[in-house]
Amino acid sequence: MRLASCRWCAVLLAAWLFAVLVQGEEPAKEGAGETHTPAEWREKLAAWRKALESDDEAQRREAKAAILSIRDPNAFGVLKYMLAREESLDVRRLLVAPMAGIGGRKVVDMLVELAMKDRAVWGEAAIGLGTMGEEDRALAVRRLSRYLRSKQLQARAVQVLALGELIRPLEQGARPDDALTRGLIDALALKATNYKKGKIYFSWYSFQGARTLSNQYRSSRVGGGIVDVVISIEVTSPNETAHELLQQYTQQQLPLDQDQWAQWYKSARATR
Repeated sequence: MRLASCRWCAVLLAAWLFAVLVQGEEPAKEGAGETHTPAEWREKLAAWRKALESDDEAQRREAKAAILSIRDPNAFGVLKYMLAREESLDVRRLLVAPMAGIGGRKVVDMLVELAMKDRAVWGEAAIGLGTMGEEDRALAVRRLSRYLRSKQLQARAVQVLALGELIRPLEQGARPDDALTRGLIDALALKATNYKKGKIYFSWYSFQGARTLSNQYRSSRVGGGIVDVVISIEVTSPNETAHELLQQYTQQQLPLDQDQWAQWYKSARATR
């Protein structure tokens, strides 16, 4: 789902190229496609973390690019350890970025946890979930469906599903997932007062092969550099977002009326 289609108006607040690794052809980045033991990754990541504080801009660029390029599952535990202890918000956001490229159940669980409970990096985690493979995305939806039944976290779960563009339309004749469908119908009762309207700001480090953020702006590599995008997302009432997710998922164009959706769901279950 495009962000515009779920009434989250994603606008570009500021975007700039802050790093060009080389002029002309880009060399292979350290860390890209590499496999190491966890001990070796601890050593490498400690060195790159130190380089992020360097006065040498080239060193900072190289360290950031190296961290972004990590794809080795053996690095996940080290990234998780560092993330839990890191105080710098910018570095925490940077450490989240390569996790989606690693993939797997442990990464999904970690990103879902961050998306639901970490107010600083939830946006990066949600978008990261949306860049993963279909199997991992399906697992993320199952995990997030549980939160749809939580009164405290229901609105956030709706936002994560929308921002990550995680829901796929049902194939014709397919059976709706009970937890997801019932959870979204429950979320139709949410009001604007359940979640403060306004703007959420977060910096999003680019993911290789990331999907389009909106019709106009996407994460990409340009001229050998990394695009660092700061976007502003305007939050509408979470029940409106839940309604649009329901329409997309079920392919039913019912109005934003919880009773009508509940009746449709009851009839749909009866005909299985």
